[in-house]
Amino acid sequence: MSSRLAGWFSMRVVRATWLLRLMTRLHVLLYQATGGRLGGRMAGAPVLLLHHVGRRSGRAFVAPLLCLEDGGDLVVVASYGGSPVDPAWWTNLQAAGGRGRIQFGRKILDVQAEAMASPRREALWERFVRAWPPYEDYRRATSREIPVIALKPLEDPARKP
Repeated sequence: MSSRLAGWFSMRVVRATWLLRLMTRLHVLLYQATGGRLGGRMAGAPVLLLHHVGRRSGRAFVAPLLCLEDGGDLVVVASYGGSPVDPAWWTNLQAAGGRGRIQFGRKILDVQAEAMASPRREALWERFVRAWPPYEDYRRATSREIPVIALKPLEDPARKP
């Protein structure tokens, strides 16, 4: 599927909550069962799994997110398909002081999330748009500034599950 078609589809899927939840659960199961060999890339871009805890429910959640490597950080975008509100995973991370856990392939890392400020944010945003052109459509679909977030490892990156 082309990235343009996938982007158009994903903007509509966000509005079909039950379908988004089903697709997300299937993606997470496939990713975890294969150590990221399946589900570890989408449209050529790497995917990580972000483990976070609901700020109100206390329940554990997992979100598959496109990512880019930038130095020693993994960087993600809180686009939520151009929705006018931030995705729950980002508000949950903020409520947890930015602490979360990721799975990137077979590696599991505790991370500290940090929203990027200019000019690094703009440089990373351009990289994301090159990797996944629908991000630009998401930006046009919302009035909020979409956060670009660095996930900084807190442990040895060689740690395996």
